[in-house]
Amino acid sequence: MSKAEVEQAIITAQKHVAKFQPKPPRGPVNIKAPVNNHETSTRYILIDPILRALGWDLSNPAECVVEHVVDRRGNYPATRVDYVLMCPTDQPAVVIEAKRIDVESDDERALDQMERYLQDIPTAMIAVLTNGQYWEIAKREGNGWERVGNLPLGLHYENISQNAQRLWEALSKEAVEQECAKRSNSFGAAVRNRDGRGRRRQGARPGPMNQGRN
Repeated sequence: MSKAEVEQAIITAQKHVAKFQPKPPRGPVNIKAPVNNHETSTRYILIDPILRALGWDLSNPAECVVEHVVDRRGNYPATRVDYVLMCPTDQPAVVIEAKRIDVESDDERALDQMERYLQDIPTAMIAVLTNGQYWEIAKREGNGWERVGNLPLGLHYENISQNAQRLWEALSKEAVEQECAKRSNSFGAAVRNRDGRGRRRQGARPGPMNQGRN
């Protein structure tokens, strides 16, 4: 997969957006907008093709787990995350919360839902909220999260190449696996440093057998 394929997927998505009904139908279906705006349609027509163009095999659970079950903390019931993209080490790396096409990217309930998922999946490095058109992307920074870019990524924005580049740098399989490798290397270095400090302290610790007598 390549950025060029992501660009093509965006162009195709833009064409499909016009076929969605702006609101759930209350009566006869609008023939000019034959696709209902339910979350399932949004995922199948808009989100899935973008993720595939980014290099993810959505049918391979080693790469992507759909409807990932999350055990909530405390007495809360278990819940499901729409997509979880995986590190090669089988640890969750990216949490994606999908919404219907008519749900705004700044919807407070959707943002709260995504935040709860992040608390319950501590290995996640990237969080995404998307309705197929807008992609709100955040990365873990220390104990908090920072948005990638000043505004949500909108696939309908004119600069398709720039949109594809932002998606590729944040969510491509290649980019995510690089982040996974960095995390693994950082964790390994921290363990080695901790073990080294422990050995140095142990070697320097005086005891009855090595204390000299005059």
